[in-house]
Amino acid sequence: MLFFNLAKDEMLLLAEKVNWHYNRGKLGAEEYTAIQSDAGGIVQNIILLTDVAINSDESAEIAQAEENVANIIFKGYIELPENICWKTIEAKLSLALGNYELAMYKLAKGNDYYNELDKADKLLEEAENEIKRYADLGLIPKDFAEEIEQMIHDGRMIFPPDLSVGIYDISFNRTFVVVGEPVEVTVTVHNTGIVSAENVNIAVYVRPEHGVPERIIYFLTYNAISG
Repeated sequence: MLFFNLAKDEMLLLAEKVNWHYNRGKLGAEEYTAIQSDAGGIVQNIILLTDVAINSDESAEIAQAEENVANIIFKGYIELPENICWKTIEAKLSLALGNYELAMYKLAKGNDYYNELDKADKLLEEAENEIKRYADLGLIPKDFAEEIEQMIHDGRMIFPPDLSVGIYDISFNRTFVVVGEPVEVTVTVHNTGIVSAENVNIAVYVRPEHGVPERIIYFLTYNAISG
């Protein structure tokens, strides 16, 4: 965590450098390229220091999520340094980054870290909705908002939905079924992933038997199944 915090401090110093250039009207193409390079190096330090320290698939995913949020925050520093609406979004992104830091720390300690990933995802979802709203109101440039929305979405999908239905998740309202009479079927769909699953299609099939082809007897689409 010490090295991670050092890397994060470097990023804050870089943000001050960006503001210095911006306030003096000296943020030209050459300065922009140099700052981008510095930022990329800092982000890579964060990934290497956290991921190598733990060295697991889980740490690699968290490090990737950290990188994504750090890139979004930095992009805002560069393109909307004085936009008040962006500052509110940036605050949520910073909190999400903190949750990912804590998740990595808990992972290193062998503790449960999924709660931190869930908190980070909820903050990112809020940030995604907010930037969409601000763009619709004309308070944030549309092109910038669309790019950030995509970056947030891609980052959230690092921890995708994980849907499942077990044999005990399907039940009927009667033990014996008579041909021609209605039967109520209850199906429980579990999402053990972090991110909510959206626009989920659920179909109930009749299993083919004695030459009768398989057919769908019920179909519906859920808007979202929470993780």
